[in-house]
Amino acid sequence: MAKKPIKNRTKQGKFKKGISGNPSGRPLGAKNHNGLNACLDALKEVISREKNIKKLKEAFQHTIDNNTLGFYYKFVMPLLPKNLNIEHDVKEGLAELFKQIGNGTNKK
Repeated sequence: MAKKPIKNRTKQGKFKKGISGNPSGRPLGAKNHNGLNACLDALKEVISREKNIKKLKEAFQHTIDNNTLGFYYKFVMPLLPKNLNIEHDVKEGLAELFKQIGNGTNKK
């Protein structure tokens, strides 16, 4: 069965001027993943440098020491999936954390 000729392309296969392969365009609110991926790649490169790893560890420790709960909300929670199936040992750790918070032993 022969394919129908494509009328919106030139003989070289390129789209004709003013015509695209996606006439509806990108949906509103859709992210441009090319830019996001490039940004994440650059961030990964910078973070993976040994001197920056050391600085990040120090900054994380400082934040944990001064605001444990804030650290988890700001850095840990966004990394977790929305529907998390928590294992038993994690539940115990969270229970202990909330117990400390309830007793006022967590620094703010």
